[in-house]
Amino acid sequence: MAIVLELSDGTTTIDLTDTTKYRVDEKRGGPQFPTPDANPTWGGNNQFRDGADLVDLIYPNRDIVIPLHILGATHDVLETNVQAVETLLGRGNAAQMQRHGAEVRLAYKLKNATNTYYYDILLGQLKRGRVETIVLHERNYFMGCNIVLICRPYAYGPISGSHENYLGNPSF
Repeated sequence: MAIVLELSDGTTTIDLTDTTKYRVDEKRGGPQFPTPDANPTWGGNNQFRDGADLVDLIYPNRDIVIPLHILGATHDVLETNVQAVETLLGRGNAAQMQRHGAEVRLAYKLKNATNTYYYDILLGQLKRGRVETIVLHERNYFMGCNIVLICRPYAYGPISGSHENYLGNPSF
């Protein structure tokens, strides 16, 4: 089974494991999915003992960083690959702000896993690296790029369909 690392809004899908366009940079640690720390709320006023009771747990959003190189046979193809990522993330950002349209998700599956897991992206940015032209007539690269995503705290498992809201004011 293959690794899955994709950005998708249900219509457009960008496969970050497509080695003709993108190369995840394993030398910089590969995709980083740190678990968010829980923020506990303590309360209780028990007069017969010391201490407090756990009242609530709030989880902050998850920051995901995907270090990668963006490739292209020519500079025009390179810019097309960059624009594909920036456009998809931009549409997802707009959908989150307007609460209208298709949300962008990150699909992730390890090599030997059975299920693919999804993260809802709240904010996504492509931070470009530097342009490298190795030799004339060779590939062009954007080295040291990062896709920086702010997602909901936890992933969810296999789903069907997409999350969309086409109502301008869904508070009815």
